[in-house]
Amino acid sequence: GPAPPDQLVQKPLSLSASTPRIGRVGDAFSCGVTLTAAPDLPAGTAATVTLGLAPATSQPAPLSLLETNRTLSLAPSQTVEVAFEMRAVAIGSAVLTARVSASGAPADALELKLPILGQQPPVQLATSRALVATAAPSLWREGISLPRAVPGSGSLTATFGAGRLPAVEAIASALLRAADPSPPDAIDGASACLGLVGAHAALLPYAAGRSVPSLGAAAALAVESAAAPLEQLSNQYGLHNGPSAASYAAEHRTCNTQLTALGLFLLRKLALAGRLRALPALAALRASWTKALAGCLEAEVAQAAARGHEWSDFSSLALARLALGTEWQPNDPVTAAALSTERLASSVDSLSASGKAAFALAMLLPGSPGADAPGFAPVDLPDAALAVLRYLASSLRVRGRSAYLAAASGSANDAGAAASSYALAAFAAARAAATRGATVPGEVTANIDKLANGLAAYSSHGGALPLVALALGDYDIATSSTDASVAITAFVGAKRLPGPLGPASASAAPTLKVTTAAPPPPPLALAWAALPPSPPPFLVLSSGHGEVSFALAVDFVPFDLFEEPVSRGLRVERVIRRHDAGLDGPVGPPLASVPLGAIVTVTVQLSSVDALHNLLVDAWLPAGLEAVDPNADGGLGASRSSRGGGGVVPLYAAWGSGCWWWRCTAFSRETRPDRVTFSASW
Repeated sequence: GPAPPDQLVQKPLSLSASTPRIGRVGDAFSCGVTLTAAPDLPAGTAATVTLGLAPATSQPAPLSLLETNRTLSLAPSQTVEVAFEMRAVAIGSAVLTARVSASGAPADALELKLPILGQQPPVQLATSRALVATAAPSLWREGISLPRAVPGSGSLTATFGAGRLPAVEAIASALLRAADPSPPDAIDGASACLGLVGAHAALLPYAAGRSVPSLGAAAALAVESAAAPLEQLSNQYGLHNGPSAASYAAEHRTCNTQLTALGLFLLRKLALAGRLRALPALAALRASWTKALAGCLEAEVAQAAARGHEWSDFSSLALARLALGTEWQPNDPVTAAALSTERLASSVDSLSASGKAAFALAMLLPGSPGADAPGFAPVDLPDAALAVLRYLASSLRVRGRSAYLAAASGSANDAGAAASSYALAAFAAARAAATRGATVPGEVTANIDKLANGLAAYSSHGGALPLVALALGDYDIATSSTDASVAITAFVGAKRLPGPLGPASASAAPTLKVTTAAPPPPPLALAWAALPPSPPPFLVLSSGHGEVSFALAVDFVPFDLFEEPVSRGLRVERVIRRHDAGLDGPVGPPLASVPLGAIVTVTVQLSSVDALHNLLVDAWLPAGLEAVDPNADGGLGASRSSRGGGGVVPLYAAWGSGCWWWRCTAFSRETRPDRVTFSASW
């Protein structure tokens, strides 16, 4: 049949890109296009290549062209690389436009994109503060001092949020998913059941302003379905993790003190929210668990006395007091003295951070669970509780916008989610006491908003998640943030910042509205280029009710570079030298520039005074250097010198009847367009 003939259409001159993958601020390099002439191009044709920059979306422009035009004479089928000198001056994305004309007539055009990166990683500095809104507008002033930054990097970002409801809802959803009773009596494990109790109790304070109303209803139904499994996992010795654990406890007459105490504490939170009376099955379990826990403690004291020892399990006693109340007393005078709140207070120094926090919280709750009722807040601060709160406040480790509770005085280790939860709940109770006239030193509650921020990040600590959600709810109750609604207007000096409610203007409308029930508003961002060299203070005008978390962050790439390697326990040095194919290695002195087409060897040397684990090293590439991937076939990819430190294996040696081994560091390498990454587990 008929078929159309092939027709070849060819431009007299054609362009193709000849640019590096990336550039870095400060790099001076030459690149451009590859120019190819058609076979039928007349010999000696004059070709003019023009290189330009598209208008930059930000100032200053990322790239500076040192030359823009080049004229040359071409022969038919000739290929020539046309390079232009340029310098990277600012972070951003540069768009180059290349055009070529033959004897004055346009022949081809090309657009080239070249990302310009920084010479070192970005740095973020932030400060945060909790702003308590009132009906009358109040002003907060935050001073700003901008460090030297690489052009095109600096930004100023303000973030606002009211209440911790999003975190509480996320935790409650996770607890509901973990249990997922289908059918209702299929919940397995006491921890899953107690998670449902904690989820329901944590959501109750937000009933008036919940962003996900269906979540509260789901939690209410789930907590009712948890009663039957909890009853099956309980006996005269309290609550147990599973049927086998319950059988073992009955046979050996042992009690899971911590689990039973946790269950009683969660039921106390339901009672304090006014919900326990509506759940008779759980109220009955409360009575049986109370009897079991009290009986277990009394039996342990008696057993210790029979062996001639003094009972001193104060960690269990702190949790038991949190569950049973500080006024609970056994009938036997000797046992009552051993388990007394006074003895626990005198031994508080021996407690862990979690035990101290549980004791402080127990001192700030009603003395008897029978007095648990909605709206309770302590009216004074006992001396024993205040002393522990001072210690806990001194153990907070602040990290920018968040904080965590240290495991011990002088330690940097995190005490864990449970300890931080008890501490936050105790701090919140102290803050509530202050609103009722109690004297609470300012340093005790100075950083609890940051502790709440840090605690909201404990998303993976499943066993403590109910405590986390409850503590966050306690904080919102103490700060009147369960239904917060705050209008925010932000200024930098006299400049009003734009926001979701409209552009900057003299309008009386606030920049943004922050409420507990709605998701946090988008951050307010301002480029440093929009600020004067000595910027005025950042001003926040707030009005409404509740507490707003305000964080101000500066994000930038530092301008100043260290001329010599800096040692902070780890010293990193890099040198670039010419590669010798015959020696398969580097030769000659270090290079400051590399000619086109040259092959070089980059050597990275690490020096450490200590053994390191999980080390990651990024060797950043400048403009024009293309790293050879050792995983690629052929070329240097298969050579010995380019393996990036890999290939070292452990050495084994016989020694007597056994053997020992010496492990050498072996790096794994990953090649990327802008860097080569080395990682080692040891």
